Amino acid sequence: MALRTLEMLRVQNNVPLQHLRKVAETLSHLKDALWTTTTLFVVNRKVVFVNPETGDPEEVVSGQYLLGIPLIKVVTDTRSEVGAMRKRSKAQIGHVSKSQGICHNAWVIAGTRIPVAAVRRLSEDGYSVKDICAEYPDLKPADVRAALEHGVAKAA
Repeated sequence: MALRTLEMLRVQNNVPLQHLRKVAETLSHLKDALWTTTTLFVVNRKVVFVNPETGDPEEVVSGQYLLGIPLIKVVTDTRSEVGAMRKRSKAQIGHVSKSQGICHNAWVIAGTRIPVAAVRRLSEDGYSVKDICAEYPDLKPADVRAALEHGVAKAA
């Protein structure tokens, strides 16, 4: 059983013979029952198995563990982090800010990337505060008023 397994690893998976010799030596303690219940994997032309003692995948010769990363966890974590980043603090509502690297250093509604100039243009085009909030659902009426007041203060 062991010889057939090593031959399959060599021929079908291009694992180097020198590595296979070390694999055979390392796994020589496995009895026939363990050979039939052990699943071997090939990663980067190296043999990996799930260690029956720990339940973790590891490279046979070096004993280095492989890290399994469930992609659903990555997606879930990323979505929650993006959601947290999009939340604005109460201190930001009704304020404008200017930050280097945000909208080419233009004045924006604090905690967003919505330029004050865009809000002013909508107001000049006849949009009400309610209409502007409908265009930008992340904005509160206090944000729109702060942007319009900032524009008046800048023009005066």
